[in-house]
Amino acid sequence: MAKKIIAIVEDDEQQRSQYSAALRAQGYHVDEYSNKAQAERMFSQQLPDLAILDIMLGQDLEGGFELCRFIEQIKPREVPILFLTSRGNEVDEIYGLNLGAWDYQTKPVTFEYLLARVRSLFNIKQGLSSEVGANSTPGQQLGPLSINSVTCKVTWHEQSVLLTPTEFAMLKRLLDCPDGVSYDGFSEATRQGVVENNTINTHIAQIRHKFKAIDGDFNAIKTRYGFGYKLSLE
Repeated sequence: MAKKIIAIVEDDEQQRSQYSAALRAQGYHVDEYSNKAQAERMFSQQLPDLAILDIMLGQDLEGGFELCRFIEQIKPREVPILFLTSRGNEVDEIYGLNLGAWDYQTKPVTFEYLLARVRSLFNIKQGLSSEVGANSTPGQQLGPLSINSVTCKVTWHEQSVLLTPTEFAMLKRLLDCPDGVSYDGFSEATRQGVVENNTINTHIAQIRHKFKAIDGDFNAIKTRYGFGYKLSLE
């Protein structure tokens, strides 16, 4: 089986080298890039199986964001993108996720944690692919909400809602569980193992935000305090 290709775009040579060594030790093929132009040139020829992007790349203060947008234009929602950056404010995180990133982590992180996040993203990608292969009825409809597991397309009142793969998996679990989904249930659905409740809350906030962008009255995702969330279209 061919090794999975991971691209690391990081302008700090020491950090880039250390991350790469840790990933190679786990059997991944790692391509290293120090700047946006170099990475963009190679991505135009072949995209990696997963990309780890810093945001600030030398003089390109938002180079990572621009690379994420570049990848999404080629293969929307198909390449897991992980932002690994020192920019830890919520505005940047929300912006990165809205661009199509699958995950956003703030430095510093341990090598063990980084490896766990990478495995998690590959598990999500594999899970979505497996679901597509096994699902004989990919389309689901509940009132104005429509979800297609093959295309990962979501519509609300026939208007497209662009979700990240993690957000898609969470919304689908809500649709499949009419009594509600616990925090542990969301962790299982996204194949991310044990994650903090605040992380789940952030993803839910993002999902709500995207629906509200096309329907200001959207209020279908209800909070079940101390438990999780429930989808209610009543």
